[in-house]
Amino acid sequence: MGPSEGGSSSRRPFISGFRELLALVVRRLPIISSAILKPIVRLGEKHNCAIACITHLTKAGGSNSVHRMIGSIGFAGASRSVWMVAKDSEDPHRRLMLLATCNIAADVGGLAFPIVDGAIAFEAEPVAMSADAALQAEADMTRVDSTQGQAEEWLRMQLADGQEHPVTSIKEAAGGA
Repeated sequence: MGPSEGGSSSRRPFISGFRELLALVVRRLPIISSAILKPIVRLGEKHNCAIACITHLTKAGGSNSVHRMIGSIGFAGASRSVWMVAKDSEDPHRRLMLLATCNIAADVGGLAFPIVDGAIAFEAEPVAMSADAALQAEADMTRVDSTQGQAEEWLRMQLADGQEHPVTSIKEAAGGA
């Protein structure tokens, strides 16, 4: 009786230890060398299969999607394409799957989807936005929502006329704001 009939197989999926290998490599080496990643790339090429690695973005701000990846930039460098999933800044229930970098095809846009009844429901039309633009929109919204962001916006409005303003007059106006 094989695995499809409820039995067990003596063959383990080759990917089973891959996650642990990557976790070890990321923790131990701040800069991943091509000597480590090239064999993984060749493995996928040899077996004509995709190898998917999942990471998260750093909490630090910034709009460069490749540099925000946790771990080494070597992962993005060795990958044929890197996709990022981000919240849509205009719709909190919608997610965007956007191309961060790709060296095998032109960027023809990303995908948008909400989660409907526990399932991903991809929209028919592509999204014309880069991963970097999505991160920038997220950073802009975070800044505007914060107290610092509100203060920055208030100061921009005070200085919008392009004239010189004495610090004392700005401080007085700020006291009333």
